[in-house]
Amino acid sequence: MERKLRKQHILRLNEGLCTGQAGIVYVDIVSNLERIGDHAVNIAEAVLGEE
Repeated sequence: MERKLRKQHILRLNEGLCTGQAGIVYVDIVSNLERIGDHAVNIAEAVLGEE
């Protein structure tokens, strides 16, 4: 999903629908959400006792 969102963002940049500054914020948000998801999975696995 992260790759898909980044590709869509690049298309918006190329079409001039998004500014570079807003793009940086968007990419940071997408990256942070990916990390949050990874941490959530790790926590769920630890609670369930799975590895």
